[in-house]
Amino acid sequence: MTHPKKILDWALHAYADGELDDTDKKLIEKELASDPEARALVDAWQRQKQQICDAFASVFEEPVPESVETVLLPPKAYLSVWHVAAALILVLVLGLGAYGLGWLVSGRDAERFAESALSAHIVYAFENERPVEVPASERDYLDRWLTSRFGRPVIAPDLSSRGFAFVGGRLLHEEQRPAAQLMYEDRSKRRLTVYMTANTTGSEIPFRLKKDAHLTTCYWLDEDAAYAVVGELQPSELLPLATFIHKTMEAPKRS
Repeated sequence: MTHPKKILDWALHAYADGELDDTDKKLIEKELASDPEARALVDAWQRQKQQICDAFASVFEEPVPESVETVLLPPKAYLSVWHVAAALILVLVLGLGAYGLGWLVSGRDAERFAESALSAHIVYAFENERPVEVPASERDYLDRWLTSRFGRPVIAPDLSSRGFAFVGGRLLHEEQRPAAQLMYEDRSKRRLTVYMTANTTGSEIPFRLKKDAHLTTCYWLDEDAAYAVVGELQPSELLPLATFIHKTMEAPKRS
């Protein structure tokens, strides 16, 4: 696999922004096809760019606020093109500041959530006597129980095609909200946990990866739920699993 740093950052950003010619674009796409980590970075940048564009699409159509106009214009002066530009820039900067603060707050919440997922993994994934509260043999009951507690469909993903057998799950808590941990293991007895709770930040955050010693965490915020996948895997191994889990967990909400 080509590490993202082997594709120069400027080239990835240029591709994400649509600034490459057809020849260079095809070269980057060829590299991305075999590099899921770089592909995820590009997808995250493009989603973030679109979200920012959507959030501020109407800014330049808004009238200049009276308070801003008063500051910019001397008495009896007329509003020139430069005054309009200056006012709009001020409005945009203030708006971006507020929007950036929202992203900062939700980003910190997501990091705290990832720490909770990692802590829960460390506590339970290495437990031999009772690693889960509800075993895989009672999977249907577990799905119904978690669905009733979360108030929306929760179905434990089937990762057998990815080499991980379902062990079971348990109900935990994230602050005052219910949280769930679903556990899996492969033939080498490496355990993988999926940790989830409600997303109360009002923001969405694309996949983020965090490496802690021998454990890797991949976490993200969807519209109404927060997810984290933790395992004794390399980021290049965990990211495709997280992508598969994301699609699986979102499917019941769309049906």
